[in-house]
Amino acid sequence: MEMEQNSEKPSKRTPIWKLDCTSICTMLGIGLSTDELENAVIPRACPCFGSRLAEDRGLLLQAAHQGAHHENEFSREVSHLLDDKFREEVAWVSRASLDTVRERLDSLAAESYELPGILWGLLTDPCEQKLTLGRTVAHACLHRGLSAIRPRCDVSLTDIAPPDSTVPTEDLSVGELRAKVTEQAATIERMLDYISRTRPEGMVIGH
Repeated sequence: MEMEQNSEKPSKRTPIWKLDCTSICTMLGIGLSTDELENAVIPRACPCFGSRLAEDRGLLLQAAHQGAHHENEFSREVSHLLDDKFREEVAWVSRASLDTVRERLDSLAAESYELPGILWGLLTDPCEQKLTLGRTVAHACLHRGLSAIRPRCDVSLTDIAPPDSTVPTEDLSVGELRAKVTEQAATIERMLDYISRTRPEGMVIGH
């Protein structure tokens, strides 16, 4: 990546727990592997998740997402992990102009290995315009993922790349999909009930 100086840049970066909900969810989903999430989440997760965190990536992401909304041991570790993993991309985003970053994003394929690091750099950069661009990219990533399971949804995702109709999806009947959604909703309800009785409001991962 070529470096380009950006003279208007405050000094303090944004920690993950101060990001918006969509940005946190997207960054955790594309920035960390399942093993990385398990190593960070499972030792700190409340007992209501049981053994399913190691078997269900959806629940694993949910636990990580809820924990990352607060400043605690988990969110600090995740921020450090992402900083270390994407150090080169973060440095490039910090030095590049906004137009240069936009041009780079326009040239990336949606599955590019560079995308998670550039997104993390944007979301944590002290420049408000870069943070705003990062939020836009995070929403585009999320909608792109949703388009894979809602193929009739006409959503424009041209900020990154056109939707890829070849993304593999699980072949489920309507009945099977409803059953999965019902099961997941029941699990979430049990977790929320446990949290409301045993944890401070909004907390899933302990300090």
